[in-house]
Amino acid sequence: VIEALQDKSSSMKRMVATRTLGLMVQNTGSVIEPYQRYPKLLSIMLARLQAEQVTEIRVEHIKVMGILGAIDPHTVKVIESQAEGEAGTGIVHRASKRGEDGLPVSSSEEYYPAFAIGKLIKILLDQSLSSYHQM
Repeated sequence: VIEALQDKSSSMKRMVATRTLGLMVQNTGSVIEPYQRYPKLLSIMLARLQAEQVTEIRVEHIKVMGILGAIDPHTVKVIESQAEGEAGTGIVHRASKRGEDGLPVSSSEEYYPAFAIGKLIKILLDQSLSSYHQM
């Protein structure tokens, strides 16, 4: 079914595969399990949703993603990292990706939140700006 989802040569094959996946999940009741058994399923579904030209298939993809249910982004990262064989623990090690200032390097997904929080703390600690952030 997953191979048929990716078949770019036949829109009918993609439509049948999408409906089949939805029906299988719906009738078995295993909603998050397909993501765990097939770690690339979510990225495949999202890529096909963006690339699909046929409206009916796009609508079917959205229905199937609704049937599959929401999945925690952290769980997605853990599943994908385990699939890639990253130490088998599912933990993404980022300790070595820190710059001289202690912030994560700019290529890390933690950089911008860490930078924003650091700047916010500096603003809160600046006494000249205290009139703007006190009640």
